[in-house]
Amino acid sequence: MESKNLIWIFGLILCLLSACHPDGGNLDEVESVTEFTPQIKTEENEIPTLVAEPSPTIGIVPTLSIQESESLLRELLADNRGCELPCWWGVSPGVTTENEAHDLFLSMGMREWSISDNDFRTVSLGYEIPDDPYYNPSVGMRLWIQGDLVKYIHVSATRPKHGLEDKFVTDWQHYSFSKVLGQFGQPAYVRVENISRGSPTYVFGLSYPEIGMEINYLFDAENLGSQHQICPSFDFLKFVNLSFYQIEIEKEVPDYLIVNNLDKYVSWQIATGTGLDSFYSTFSEASNQDCFTLTP
Repeated sequence: MESKNLIWIFGLILCLLSACHPDGGNLDEVESVTEFTPQIKTEENEIPTLVAEPSPTIGIVPTLSIQESESLLRELLADNRGCELPCWWGVSPGVTTENEAHDLFLSMGMREWSISDNDFRTVSLGYEIPDDPYYNPSVGMRLWIQGDLVKYIHVSATRPKHGLEDKFVTDWQHYSFSKVLGQFGQPAYVRVENISRGSPTYVFGLSYPEIGMEINYLFDAENLGSQHQICPSFDFLKFVNLSFYQIEIEKEVPDYLIVNNLDKYVSWQIATGTGLDSFYSTFSEASNQDCFTLTP
C-alpha cells in the first residue's frame, strides 16, 4: 500500500514537471504558450475612443468647414432664415435671449462667439479664398446684451478682395436701395455725407426708427473738381453697416454705436436741396442706377 502511494506521488511530480503534456514529452518539447492580451472588439480593430455625450438641450453640429461657412453665409443673406428685418439670422432685438442666440449659432455650425467688454458677443462668416486654406471673414455680427436679452445687433460687411467681389455684390443685392425701399417704404431720414478727406467716399444711411433699423452704405465717388459724382450701384459698394435695435433704447447704447443720431448726420435734404420723396422716387426702382453729383 505504501509503495503504491509512493508511485502515485512520483507520477504526479512527473506530470507537473512535464506540464501534463498529453504526449508525455518533457519541458523542452512543450509548445510555447502565447501570452494572452485582452482585446476590445471594435469596427475594423480600431482603437475605441471615448465620445462625450451630446448636450441634451440643443443639437450642436461640428464647426463648419471653409466651404460650408461660405455656403451658410450666402444662404443667410438670401433668406435671412425666414425672418423679417429687424430680425437678423433668427435673432430679434428685445425678444431673443443671449442663450437662445448662442444655441442658434452653434446649431448652424458657427464657431463659438467671442466676448468683449462683457456686453458684446461677436461671430463672423466669410468667403472661401481661392487657392488659400483660409477664408475672408467679410461679415461680422455683434450682439449687445443687457439683462440676458439681445438689445442691439450690429452687422458690418466689407467688400472682399481675392476675386470675391462678384459674390459680395450678388449677395448684398438682397439689401439694395430698391429692395429696402420697396419693403419698408420711405425712410424717416436719409444721411448723405462725405467721410473721406482724400478720394471722396460717401455714406448713405437709411433710417427706420419706428421699427428699430438703420442701414448704411459706403460708396466710392469720383472727384470732378468742384463736385463729386456718386453712382449708387453696388458695383461701387465698399461697405454695408446694419443696425437693428429694440425701439427706444438709443440712449442706452454705447456712444460709439451711432443709432438714430441726427445731430451727427448730414441729411439728404441739406446735401441735395431736394426732399425725401425725391430720394424715394429715384431709388425705389431697381432699374434706376443713375449717377448724380453733389457739391462738397
